[in-house]
Amino acid sequence: MIIPHAKHVHITPARSLNSAAQDPIADADNSTETNQNQNSEQLPTVELPPTDLELHQIQLASYDLADMIYYLECGVLPTDENTAKRIVYDAPNGTVLDDVLYHLYNPRKREVNSMKPINLQLAIPHSLLPQVLTADHENCGHWQEEKMYATLQQRFYWCNMYAAVRDHLSKCLQCAVAKKQPPRKSLLQHAPQHEPFECLIIDHISFPLTGQSVQYGLTMD
Repeated sequence: MIIPHAKHVHITPARSLNSAAQDPIADADNSTETNQNQNSEQLPTVELPPTDLELHQIQLASYDLADMIYYLECGVLPTDENTAKRIVYDAPNGTVLDDVLYHLYNPRKREVNSMKPINLQLAIPHSLLPQVLTADHENCGHWQEEKMYATLQQRFYWCNMYAAVRDHLSKCLQCAVAKKQPPRKSLLQHAPQHEPFECLIIDHISFPLTGQSVQYGLTMD
């Protein structure tokens, strides 16, 4: 559960819309819940505003979340026709709880033994993206693209998440250094020749100091 009241908020599995009392097979799914709780202890920490009100104000100041919040709370649509159509289309996937905007996530791949497919994703304002991306990548073992995206998708939501993950990974210096490979050694080859003495290769070598007067030699190929 994401707890926005805390100063340091642990990224833990997102809340399900179906509570244990509403789940007819909750007892059969206890082992899955235990494994998720154990895995959540290893997840990083994201700093979020300490109160719902402050998080609500930051969401309202975000250009990509304000229109949705106004529509869900007041039924007010933006004047731009295309934006209004997008808000109406996406509105069933959004909800406001305790003045905080969440996105309803319905995973396509559902676990066979799970009856909790719909999760609440915290809608992340644009200003908080660097903290979330850093916490899920630099502070979590530099996960690769697919694993990092899957982890974020279970807990957070913002527009163009996958593109933001790819852009963040492309700017990670440690990942770039780790992936860098030394160039392959090229074999020493002679230039093609068609006639005798068409091309001469001249070089010089040095001889070991053995008391002789000659120290260098000229080679020609």
